[in-house]
Amino acid sequence: MSVSPPARVLNLLRMGHPLSKVEAWTGWPAGSIRRLATKQGWQFDHRGRSFDPNEVRLPNWPRITPEEARELFTRLQERRAQLGMTWVQVAIAMGVATDALPKLNRGTGTTHTRDQAEAWLTKTSTFIPTNERQPV
Repeated sequence: MSVSPPARVLNLLRMGHPLSKVEAWTGWPAGSIRRLATKQGWQFDHRGRSFDPNEVRLPNWPRITPEEARELFTRLQERRAQLGMTWVQVAIAMGVATDALPKLNRGTGTTHTRDQAEAWLTKTSTFIPTNERQPV
């Protein structure tokens, strides 16, 4: 069996393959693979998968259509104006990143953002802002 170059070992680890599989596929001993990954600043989790502790990996949520994203942004914009909230306040209330809402206006968004937005719109639909209340 031929031994793979270090770049291939690192690529396999970067792709999320566990140490045991990389060892079998490349012919490298586990200790050498660990040393190579450690030199890169990577660590291994309890399943033998490497990760860079300085790299933040967010879930890869499925995307929504551009039309759906813009329509959702319009609905959010109307409700935000009714409630007198800033975009940051809306994002915090929805539980999404603050950059997720402007992306909707540009026609990009995830199913996670859509679901959080729909839940927030439903929750706030029963709220009547103080400037719209009728005298008793």
